[in-house]
Amino acid sequence: MATPARIIVHCSDAKWRNIYLHFDGHLCAAGAKLHHHYSTQRAAEALVAMGGLSSLAQTLASSEFFNRDLGRKLEILTRVTLDQAWADDEHDVAYTYLWHDGAWHGNESCEPMLRFNDALIAGFSADEAAS
Repeated sequence: MATPARIIVHCSDAKWRNIYLHFDGHLCAAGAKLHHHYSTQRAAEALVAMGGLSSLAQTLASSEFFNRDLGRKLEILTRVTLDQAWADDEHDVAYTYLWHDGAWHGNESCEPMLRFNDALIAGFSADEAAS
């Protein structure tokens, strides 16, 4: 079963780019991968430049992108403001991830955004293991 998410990045050109992630969007999977493997401005921008993805892995090369790997249309929503990016809700997603001010933030559906750090990510993983 899919756990979809959206990934929004505040890019160096001051625009917000938004992509869709289909599988494993929960905090202990996508959240942890974003925090540990896409934790620079360059890495976050490189990720959204590839467009929507089926699954996120530790590297761009091993992630499965709709356009590059499945031959689908490249979809990257570009907006001028965060409010516009936030309003883009083409897909019903369970999680949202936001790269802003040098860090990942994330939430589950309507919960408040949390700024990620190692302790928070470790807590998500422990909670998932206990379930």
